Amino acid sequence: MRIVQTFWTAGANPLDFGFGWVHPMYNLMSWALSCLCLCRYYREVILYTDPEGKRVLIDKLHLPYSEVYVVYNSELCLPHHWAYAKIKTYSLQKKPFLHIDGDVFIPQPFSKEVEEASLVAQNREIGTMYYKQMMDRVMQFEGIRLPQKIVQHIKNGTLPSINTGIFGGNNLPFIQHFCNYAFEFIEKNELNNPNRVHSKVWCNILFEQIMFAILVEDGNENIKMIYKKDVRDEGYTRESFCDFLHFEQRQLLHILGGHKRNIVNCHLLEKTLLRLYPKYYMRVAQLFPQKNIRFCNKNDKYELASYLNVDCGVAMYKVFLKQTMRESLLQNIDEVYDLERERANTLTYVQRIEYFYDSFLVVPSSDMHHFIIPQKWHPKVTELLNKRFNIDMQCPLSDVYIISYLLDNGIREIPIVKCQREILDVIGKDGILLSKLINILMERMTLCSKKSRDCAKKIIFKELLYLLYNGIVLLQKTE
Repeated sequence: MRIVQTFWTAGANPLDFGFGWVHPMYNLMSWALSCLCLCRYYREVILYTDPEGKRVLIDKLHLPYSEVYVVYNSELCLPHHWAYAKIKTYSLQKKPFLHIDGDVFIPQPFSKEVEEASLVAQNREIGTMYYKQMMDRVMQFEGIRLPQKIVQHIKNGTLPSINTGIFGGNNLPFIQHFCNYAFEFIEKNELNNPNRVHSKVWCNILFEQIMFAILVEDGNENIKMIYKKDVRDEGYTRESFCDFLHFEQRQLLHILGGHKRNIVNCHLLEKTLLRLYPKYYMRVAQLFPQKNIRFCNKNDKYELASYLNVDCGVAMYKVFLKQTMRESLLQNIDEVYDLERERANTLTYVQRIEYFYDSFLVVPSSDMHHFIIPQKWHPKVTELLNKRFNIDMQCPLSDVYIISYLLDNGIREIPIVKCQREILDVIGKDGILLSKLINILMERMTLCSKKSRDCAKKIIFKELLYLLYNGIVLLQKTE
């Protein structure tokens, strides 16, 4: 199967611009993981891009695309009409293909049924008030002329949409028909003319997803959906589309919209790339020495204090943090890299721990610095630390662990609340069998019914997952 991807930068530097991600580094990690997963299963993985995209993805990261076409430039369209570049790529295809967005990950190959389908897309969408409000904004501009088919659907209150994070198929004439339909709408309305007031309206979903869905529906076309369920336009949950903890078991992951701004998703993306493709993880990390202090030029002078968040207002903690950071940065980078990989690899066991209690030993991480909150601290100091870590005052902060980290300022601060402290105390210095840990913690609670026991167990696993995700404890197989 021919796989294609589109990276249009609109002339922006991918090392400075995040394209919706919380930081540019995570955008490049996303592109790397997306490409590498596809290259694992398909020989033809082709990139359509512009000079900036080639400079970073190919010249710097050396992503293993089979072909690269530099066919776009910054003047292709207005930056906020980025879906135009994707449709342009669709229109250039002369063979059956699947187009995969750069924030979509395919842990498993597509089925033969998908590869032979007439049309393929990610999933159908159920429009709610969010899409209605989007269309209302579009229709506020008198200069925009909508196709009659769309007007009719709006009148009927039946505006369909299809998510095109994955798009393509074997029916090239229909795909070309859709592309021409979208191009005609864009050109007639002069949406790429910055002198037109209505060109400022954001309508990617309209001319890509809604128009495609209407043409499919009106033409009664056969289409294969990768994700079988219909999804509400605001219903793309983290559990369904961003589940890195069960990465290999998922058919697809799609980190769309606000999920790119969720730092937990970003960290799990980072850990997944490190676990599966460590060489490319390092290539991305090294492109951001100002963010990742361990990759700074040793001759460069930098002020450690500039990496500290001084609003904590706690002199004791600031001294501890500065000293810990200084010691951590003296560690050999290969040693920290090995620790990070060990933490990333332990997350692959998470999906099995609820079913195989006796197969895992829970052990404390070997590389941690420990700051214990003094019992006689003034309540205001504790309040400031809680604010620093965004912890609810109803959850007493017990202590803080500092672990060495390959990225950012070289360390991570992991706040520990009372219930997590209890788990760590049971684990101890030598570790404990997971089944024994669960039993001890359950015995400490007054549980009178099966429902209360199930609820307690879920809470324990939730807190244990926090400790695992943050590298405070690790899982080791007993077999």
